[in-house]
Amino acid sequence: MILEAITETAHLLRIVLPRMFAGMLIAAIIYSLPAFRRVISRMDSIARFANLKTGVPIAAFFADRYSALSILSEVRKREIIGENEVIITSIIGMFPMSIRSTLLVMGPLALSALGMKYGLIYLSLDLGSKLAISLLGVMMGRTWLDGGSVAVSFRTDLRESVTQSLRQFARVVLILAPSIFIVTLIANAGMKGIPLGTAQLSIVSAGAISTVAGIGVAGTLISKKKMRGGEAVFYLIIAQMLHRVVESIRHSMPVNLSLFGTSLGIRLTIALFIAGELSCVLSLAGLYVLSQLSIV
Repeated sequence: MILEAITETAHLLRIVLPRMFAGMLIAAIIYSLPAFRRVISRMDSIARFANLKTGVPIAAFFADRYSALSILSEVRKREIIGENEVIITSIIGMFPMSIRSTLLVMGPLALSALGMKYGLIYLSLDLGSKLAISLLGVMMGRTWLDGGSVAVSFRTDLRESVTQSLRQFARVVLILAPSIFIVTLIANAGMKGIPLGTAQLSIVSAGAISTVAGIGVAGTLISKKKMRGGEAVFYLIIAQMLHRVVESIRHSMPVNLSLFGTSLGIRLTIALFIAGELSCVLSLAGLYVLSQLSIV
């Protein structure tokens, strides 16, 4: 049984990993192109509309979350921007950060694991909800911020971008391979005789710890005809809501506290957690609409 699970896992990984690797590598190259840097420079226009003093942190979210937060921390320490601007900029940055995640990791993985149709639905719901939250952040900026401008520099590099992509690919493989193996082993052991809730729970429990693992588990269940694609997308979104709790405690809170201090760090973490949960609610609403239209 274990040997069979290893064989099936290897077969699925041979299908998924080459597509994912190619997608991540291509996206990394695109991020370093001069043409893309010109697109990033347009962030100043959005910043001015949102009454932000600089669009560079928003542009930095396209490349790396921690670089963007470091820039915000630096200009905050220099008292160039206030606490509200740090929070609003971070909320607006959710969409460009989601685009990077989709291009480099989630896109290639979801399309390979969930199939073209449900992979696109999952990604579209995620990006659409993040866009809505970012637009809400823009409106918050126009309402609560005074505007102004400050010069801050930022650039992307081909070698650095590709290196980050390769490291990300390695981390994804370390999570994805054991996740697929465990679920395949359980399925081969007789999931047909186990209540359906077990299949659903496997996505939620895996996705609560790692979104990559959740997608890998969902893809395995779909490929083995244990779950429909639309149902898998639903439970992936539920898992994402739980994952935000884990991510906020394990990653966001320590980083935000170290960069912005206790008071602002806690406020920023709470604000981003609420924004993230709201984006999941919007995704669920979008999935409901698609179900009513018989698309899923």
